Amino acid sequence: MLQWLREKLRLSRSDSTPENYPSVVILLREPQIRTSNESLNLVRRALGAGIDVELIGVLDNGNAHIIRNGKFFFTFHQASQRYEVPGYEPIGLVRKAWDENKAWVAFDMPTQSSAKLREIDSLGTAYRLLLVFTFLCWSPNCLGVYFPAERVSVPNLGDLADSINWARRNGQNLDFLNTPKNELK
Repeated sequence: MLQWLREKLRLSRSDSTPENYPSVVILLREPQIRTSNESLNLVRRALGAGIDVELIGVLDNGNAHIIRNGKFFFTFHQASQRYEVPGYEPIGLVRKAWDENKAWVAFDMPTQSSAKLREIDSLGTAYRLLLVFTFLCWSPNCLGVYFPAERVSVPNLGDLADSINWARRNGQNLDFLNTPKNELK
């Protein structure tokens, strides 16, 4: 199983085509490298006490952590270098986050196809879980977040929720974060 996951994770972060699974990238002012135990504890905090999670692999010289919760897999990638997306030119305030980033961390659900999650009306749920990880890491060191599969950037305007709401009010299409009506019951 670890070999299968390794193959799925071989996608280049600088590939010009969007990923095909839910992913949230935090653009960082300065590197902030977490250990595998810190990543595991982050998932525990996000999912709640008593939830069974396990570290099933460490790749890329310790910069990628694979964590499993039941049938769900999460990967945390981190790098002490700029996050680059060739051909992608955000404008305005968003450009500042891209210009100043010197490092990044990404939270992914690599075994969940974005297309399939859209079909079953669960894409927003997947992104909201990844945003809980993002919220737990949010600090003044964060310049913004980027959703590779959606090609959407949101600058850090202080609070993560306020930043996302600002992006919605200013024309960013964040419909992929919406909660399906059947989940509100």
